Amino acid sequence: MDKAIFYPMLAMAALTVGVVILLAKRRFAAVNAGETKNLAYFKTFQGESPEPMAVQAAQRNFANLFELPMLFYPACLAAGWLDKVDTVSLSLAWAYVALRFVHTLVHVTGNDVRLRFKIFFVSIVPLIGLWGYVAL
Repeated sequence: MDKAIFYPMLAMAALTVGVVILLAKRRFAAVNAGETKNLAYFKTFQGESPEPMAVQAAQRNFANLFELPMLFYPACLAAGWLDKVDTVSLSLAWAYVALRFVHTLVHVTGNDVRLRFKIFFVSIVPLIGLWGYVAL
């Protein structure tokens, strides 16, 4: 199995870890600054979030990295197991990771929803392409 397919997977995992670190920093800063007042919210996560928007954006992005990207990891593993690691599969995998990185930057900074949606939608293309390429 060609190990090159693990590098985009490693990059996606690093992005996820980076976002959880950002979330922790923002969440602790908000609590320390008194911007997060109702800590009881975190027992049930029901009702309106007491956290500032920057913390909520990081939280939503972190959760999002466990949704559609979960289809990315098995596609990469399948490419490796089926000896489909080549320029095409690596290009599709790296394109997906790059687009998810840009999506995260937009989400946790200015959070332009229209731009974020466009990037999200475009990121689906290399993911579908990777699955199609591996399957054929």
